[in-house]
Amino acid sequence: MLQSETQRCLDRLETLIDPVHLDRVRALWRDCQSYQPISHLPFIVFYDAPDWPQYSMDEIQADMEKMLVSELAPVYASCLLKDDRLPMIRANYGTGILPSIFGCEIRHFDHGVLPAALPLHDTERIRAHVSNGVPNLRSGLGGRVLDTVAFFRDVLQPYPNLRKWVSIDLADTQGPLDAGEVIWGSEIFLAMIEEPNLVHAFLGLVTETISAFSRAHQAIDGIPFHATPNALGRVCVREDAGVMVSGKMYDTFCKPYTQRLLDEFSGSVHWCGDGKAWWRSLVQMRNLTAVNPYQGVFYDPVTMHAVCRAAGVMIWQWTTGLTETQREQIRTGFTMIDWASDLDTAKRKFNTWCET
Repeated sequence: MLQSETQRCLDRLETLIDPVHLDRVRALWRDCQSYQPISHLPFIVFYDAPDWPQYSMDEIQADMEKMLVSELAPVYASCLLKDDRLPMIRANYGTGILPSIFGCEIRHFDHGVLPAALPLHDTERIRAHVSNGVPNLRSGLGGRVLDTVAFFRDVLQPYPNLRKWVSIDLADTQGPLDAGEVIWGSEIFLAMIEEPNLVHAFLGLVTETISAFSRAHQAIDGIPFHATPNALGRVCVREDAGVMVSGKMYDTFCKPYTQRLLDEFSGSVHWCGDGKAWWRSLVQMRNLTAVNPYQGVFYDPVTMHAVCRAAGVMIWQWTTGLTETQREQIRTGFTMIDWASDLDTAKRKFNTWCET
């Protein structure tokens, strides 16, 4: 039985969903991803919507119902704004989901951020994992995540608009090197030199586990891997740890395992930080739909856009803005995000973007 506050949120959001608007936004994203002419670059503005419940991080992590309401807050905000967001929610337990399945301890914090995993710092345990194969997918946070996905699915089922237009995104399993570095610890970088065969075996295992968990997730939510509203594919591989290695080391220890996931599922790649050593290599991967270089300050958007366009890869959620000259050169295959303090400011930003 849902809490009355949750019920009110769901009822309100069901009436606010605008199928005509969202169908238009889906078409905009599809045309943008395939570098077709579009009316404007997709633009999303983040802001805290009024009149929506807010919970502490501890409450959200402990209560699936409160997590659902929290995940629906940006959907509600977008319904009020009518920007280019495609409504999505996920079982949002932080970056430690996959490491916890490998036995890493989850650490909670007291300042409103998602929990994180603590590395094993034990090479012998890494060897044992390699020998034992894919761990129990319901160990650690795994079972909690899969149960939350089932809960979200079941709660949305009675609401035709929410069921059709709010997609359940895959939980954050990071990427092979990202998750591998968290599980093993920074020792993995030295092991690339001293025990490369062990590193390859372990990254292969992490890749296999990401694949198995993604398929377990999909078996519950029922959403095809390739049929996503934003045309990017459901799998997003995180390459944040890749910024710690050279281009040669990236091609050796990171790219092959990301490629395995893209060959199996297709999808996008995200990274934070300075990936100048390898981003040109990354965008040449097969079945890559989009890249999200989250700190755009490290790159020239026009140069990156030209390289990505030649590869048929969209740039997704650019964060640092574009000059007027850059906007004249980038007319498709590129999406933007920005932040605002309130709904009125968000509307001004969105309308200005679409009009210029």
